[in-house]
Amino acid sequence: MPNGRIDVETYFDANGNRTCATNFTDGHVCEHYRTQRFGTYETCVFAPERNKYAERLQRRGNDGKGSLIPADWCPIVEA
Repeated sequence: MPNGRIDVETYFDANGNRTCATNFTDGHVCEHYRTQRFGTYETCVFAPERNKYAERLQRRGNDGKGSLIPADWCPIVEA
């Protein structure tokens, strides 16, 4: 890794938006994805801490059931 980069798979939702996961059952999930609070809050290993918990990832759509939105602090970028 002389150039300071690592290879990480990038995922896109059905609308072409970058996302953290496309299929949890099949394991199509960013390797840095995490949950906290007994699996009820989705986050990332790179998330900044807010109080004693890492910042929560948001989802697209008004119902909160859309694809995960990588936050602006996510260091994973498209190639």
